[in-house]
Amino acid sequence: MVAKSKLGLGELIATRRDALSFKPEAILEGTLQEILKLSALAPSELNLQPTRFILVRTPQGKAKLHECAFRHRSILQAPVTVIACGDSRVENPHYLDAVMALERTPLDNTSLHQAVSQLFSYKPSFGSLEVWVNRQVMLTVAHLLLAAQSVGVDSCLLQSFVQGHVQRAFGLPEEVFVCALIPLGYANPPLKQFGGHFDLNKVVYEEQFSAHLEGFLP
Repeated sequence: MVAKSKLGLGELIATRRDALSFKPEAILEGTLQEILKLSALAPSELNLQPTRFILVRTPQGKAKLHECAFRHRSILQAPVTVIACGDSRVENPHYLDAVMALERTPLDNTSLHQAVSQLFSYKPSFGSLEVWVNRQVMLTVAHLLLAAQSVGVDSCLLQSFVQGHVQRAFGLPEEVFVCALIPLGYANPPLKQFGGHFDLNKVVYEEQFSAHLEGFLP
């Protein structure tokens, strides 16, 4: 039975903090699968779902990842670390057919093939496939952090690592980009202190962007 948080979504978002260190306590497999299942429900452009998760749990795997991520201690402490990566090979026709097969109401897959072809030919809102992949994967990572929180599992978002080292150590082809590392487990207190956020009037603009940085100064 997976334990569910009594907090609402707003409280989960407002109270989540990164773990600074982890206890050796394992995560129940059912709990881990619930986190991954909820994370996989994240939206993605054209429903292409490029996010891939690698679960690192063994001492050997942790040691390899530890060296790729500037020896961050959480990777050795946490019972599992998720390597969140994105596969840029979503243009493959066989992959697109598999995406179309997920539709509850089967559609003509010609439209999806054309839409994907145009998206990656013109790249209207991104300069490279890596940028596009990172956007999609980080949506899933945000879901993962909150999904973990909702079942009482702590997490830590790591974005300092050497991508090429992770790719080589874990057999990722060059078309698969590493976007984040997320140790999961049960934190040793204290959690990371709240660093504060800017008021909405400094980050939300009406109708057009405001470039005035003076407003951020105390």
